[in-house]
Amino acid sequence: MSLIKAPVYIGSDPEIFLVKDGAVIGSEKVIPEDGLRIENGSHYFGPEVVLDGVQVELNPRAGASSQYLAKEISNAFKALKAHLEKTPEVAVCFNTVVDVTQAELDSLSEKSRRFNCKPSRNFYGLKSSLMDKGFDSTKYLKRHASGHFHLGLSAPIYNQKVDERDRVVPPLDLLAGNTGTIIDRDPGAVERRVYYGLPGEYRLPKHGLEYRTLSNFWLRAHPLYDLMSGLCVMAVSLVHTTMSTNEDIEMDIMAKVDLEKVILAIRANDPSLAWENFEHVKKFVTDHVPVEKFVVGPDNLTQTEKALKLFETEGVEKFFPQDPLAAWTGDGAKLTWRNWLLENMKD
Repeated sequence: MSLIKAPVYIGSDPEIFLVKDGAVIGSEKVIPEDGLRIENGSHYFGPEVVLDGVQVELNPRAGASSQYLAKEISNAFKALKAHLEKTPEVAVCFNTVVDVTQAELDSLSEKSRRFNCKPSRNFYGLKSSLMDKGFDSTKYLKRHASGHFHLGLSAPIYNQKVDERDRVVPPLDLLAGNTGTIIDRDPGAVERRVYYGLPGEYRLPKHGLEYRTLSNFWLRAHPLYDLMSGLCVMAVSLVHTTMSTNEDIEMDIMAKVDLEKVILAIRANDPSLAWENFEHVKKFVTDHVPVEKFVVGPDNLTQTEKALKLFETEGVEKFFPQDPLAAWTGDGAKLTWRNWLLENMKD
């Protein structure tokens, strides 16, 4: 049985930081309160770039393909780049975890100093330390940049009679969260997940499901974005195929996976354990994913594995040295994962 690609609207609201003289500054000092839009007049219902505490948040429009969303992310970055031309002393920082001085926090508005996130759900019942009694975000001197994906789901997973949206969460952890652990080697990742981005973390908005485990590491380059968004679509397709056919393709992989190991790999940012879990992904891709229909298939699995190993050991910056802002606002926003592998991971 081959995996059937599910119809998925895909969106995202990734975060970044602003720095001045090498230090992180609050976004409210640079970004207007009502946000930014592209200069040529956007018909978008809201701003593409907004304030979110210390962070800057991108609000690209969702679309029916990863390519559409990539274009919208590019537009958001273009709006930000144009605005920053007025303050050349301020630069964009794509780090996942940053330190903020107490003096900087104290200089910001009450809204920017505090974490204002609405509570998330957790498939495994895990609790974030953000919920601990007595936690004071105005005294916590680190901030984390997320890379959430919003997945617009439809029947049979989600309609008036059936709502099995949360069923997609474990496949998302295995395919996207676990793979992200191999790539995202930020030493602050373990602490980040004490407060934010736990395995199994999600919300259920009206459009479908928001997967909240990933950091913003995939903003480093478009091929990384294409890989991670494509793995999210693959996870949805896993559930969609099982519910649309008489073949339980979902259990062919999930029943063989030790989810406790997936949870631990993500929480501890443990690449060795993530690689153990990835063996199940490899077998599933080989057995069930049709050639060239998904971001990873049997035709590029070997090259994908090679790239992931290099990312783990040598860091993604070596392979994507271009400034991410320049890449997203130029031709770098068009290079897919498959094409990048063809150019860079030749046998």
